Amino acid sequence: MIKKQAVYFMLLGLLVLHSSSTSSISAHSADHTSSGEMSRLDDAPVMKEWTFMVYLDGDNNLEAAALDDINEMEAAGGSTADVNIIVLVDLCESDSGGDSEYGVTWTEARIYYIEAGSDDIEIESTLISEEGELNMGKGETLTNFVDFVMTNYPAERYGLSLWDHGGGLEGICWDWDNNDNCIGINELQEALDGYHFDFIGMDACIMGQYEIVYEISPSADYVGVSLLNEPGDGWDYENFLPYLLADPYMTGDVLGEHICTTYVDQYGLGVAFGIWNTTDMTYVQTEIDELAIVLIDNLDTYAEEIGLARELANSDGYPNYGAELYEFVVNLQDSTSIEIVQQASETQTALEDINIMSYSSYPVHPFGLWIYFPRIPNEDYQKFYANSGDQYVNQSPNPYYGLDFAINSSWGEFIYAWRDALPDALYTLSDDETKIVTATIDEYFAVNLVAGDKITAELTADDLGELNIYMYNALGRIVDYDDTSDDPKEVQYVATENCSAYLGVIIDGYSLNYSYELSINIDSRPYFSTITTTPESPGFGANVGFYSEIIDGHGLAEVILSYNTTSGWTNVSMSESGENIYSVSISNEESVRCLMYKIYATDNEGNSRISATKSLIFHEELAPEIIDIKLDPKKPKSGEEVEITVEASDESGIDKVILSYDFGEGWKNETIYDDDLDKYIFTLQIPENISFFSYQIYVFDTWGNCIITDSIIVELNVGTIPISPLMTVITLAVLAVGHLQIRTYKKKKE
Repeated sequence: MIKKQAVYFMLLGLLVLHSSSTSSISAHSADHTSSGEMSRLDDAPVMKEWTFMVYLDGDNNLEAAALDDINEMEAAGGSTADVNIIVLVDLCESDSGGDSEYGVTWTEARIYYIEAGSDDIEIESTLISEEGELNMGKGETLTNFVDFVMTNYPAERYGLSLWDHGGGLEGICWDWDNNDNCIGINELQEALDGYHFDFIGMDACIMGQYEIVYEISPSADYVGVSLLNEPGDGWDYENFLPYLLADPYMTGDVLGEHICTTYVDQYGLGVAFGIWNTTDMTYVQTEIDELAIVLIDNLDTYAEEIGLARELANSDGYPNYGAELYEFVVNLQDSTSIEIVQQASETQTALEDINIMSYSSYPVHPFGLWIYFPRIPNEDYQKFYANSGDQYVNQSPNPYYGLDFAINSSWGEFIYAWRDALPDALYTLSDDETKIVTATIDEYFAVNLVAGDKITAELTADDLGELNIYMYNALGRIVDYDDTSDDPKEVQYVATENCSAYLGVIIDGYSLNYSYELSINIDSRPYFSTITTTPESPGFGANVGFYSEIIDGHGLAEVILSYNTTSGWTNVSMSESGENIYSVSISNEESVRCLMYKIYATDNEGNSRISATKSLIFHEELAPEIIDIKLDPKKPKSGEEVEITVEASDESGIDKVILSYDFGEGWKNETIYDDDLDKYIFTLQIPENISFFSYQIYVFDTWGNCIITDSIIVELNVGTIPISPLMTVITLAVLAVGHLQIRTYKKKKE
């Protein structure tokens, strides 16, 4: 049985845009047509009773299983005078599972005419064509394959197996070599549009959803799908194909029954499969539509009963956003209104009419189709589902775009109404409650919160390693989770509005039941969302504004800022200046360098909270002052040393002085300071044969304020170049905190 984590891979197609890469199938490997479609084979087509196609997407981590199933088809007997078995298979460049186990040296797509063979490693069938790399996650590839097969291998009846990972409503057939593309459900319908099959089966996980069967029903008389995860090897081709080869006149429903029984019988617990007659889906849709309307009308009174019916229809392996449809309508007839019971009974009859076979390895067979029905609210995907007619919802690609059932029925409206009724349908935990649970499936609980409430939930159990805890907000989005090995496991959440939040205890193991304790604590005191000051780094004596966003659904009675100056602690009231924003402005004393402060908040229920004590550092805004710059000698020559001394001062203290100089080869920097002399002094070696050099001085104080001189040009005494009698003017650029000043320092005449 596949672990639950496998479902996560299957859902990787969520919100993935289909690749724009081209998809082409040719009649022969060397003869691709310009249209990207397969052309007719040279030999005249021969009409047979059945042509069974397998769209075998091994372009992912199922590569080895794909090759194994080709061997199974050969072992079954392969094509005959009455039956064609045609396979399009693509392997994966980024996964070598098949390479090592089966010794294949190719990864491109190939089409095989399956023939009898006994080798369980080598492919013994006839290679029809080598196709190069194809995007198996694109509907166009499927269309081209179907068109090629029907053109060159005509038959009285057609069957199709879609082989790969399945992700329910998110799609089927993921192609790792093409950006992990998959065929979406609406894209699948479009790919098969205009073609007729006696049977279409999906050899993939969790494709047994009513919406999917409805979507492809125009192209098939019978559809076979798995309700649960499938083991990696999938269907038992070696054992169901001989039935078809022995009786090539069988109908699509009979073929489906053989696929169903051989598949389930080859595995132990954990598989379920169903065969459905799709010729009367409109009738079923009408009944489900009527059921949705009746449920909406009765939610106010029967939300808890509807929720229980839904939970009891959630056997192991179902996605949390789906419920087994048949079990749900049966459960509805136990304890709800007469109106619901009547419509649920009619829906049950409609489902029974289209069910050819439901079979599983469970003692009690699940019927075999689930329907979109979230266990907890999920705002994002409920919007996608309810707006299936829109390609984009809130500027996001809609993964459920084009789902005909959601577009044409009232089920999406019921899902929205169900979202609002869920707090009444789930067990609601109270503050300081510890609930002891014995469960066989994932369990969800509601918690009613007031804005500002901080909830902490703890999970403990003897086998805690197989249980994880999740916290969801009112929109159904995960806000915290704990899948560590800690004991207890813990999640937290702060409500920003009056709402219901949800806790989920998710099973990640295979025991028949689990016992655990779930406890919650709700801190109802006011919650400090943010505390800020303006400015963030004030200067000495500056006015400071204090702001805090405080969330409390009971309303705040009093908010006080308490701050400590040289005269002790002072309290001032903060007033509401915006939604949940409280503020006050104070004048600070010039002498205060560090101010400690905290905020007290009390709500109308008497709950109070004190923030952590914070500190605010006041900064000097004046830049350092350069008192003097001396050169020794005053008139240096090229090739000799010159000593540069800087005298500077600052109230907060000098942090560092940097000399930046250029001898015509680019600027270089030196931090200047002499520990022995305790002076900012540096000896510079002047190169030979230059007539001048440039330098600048940077002085930084301990607050980060800086003063920078302009570039100072020093003319060297080389004997032939006269020294300018003009005084040198040094312009100082003063970079202070928050503003720029320009000072002029005039050097004395020589």
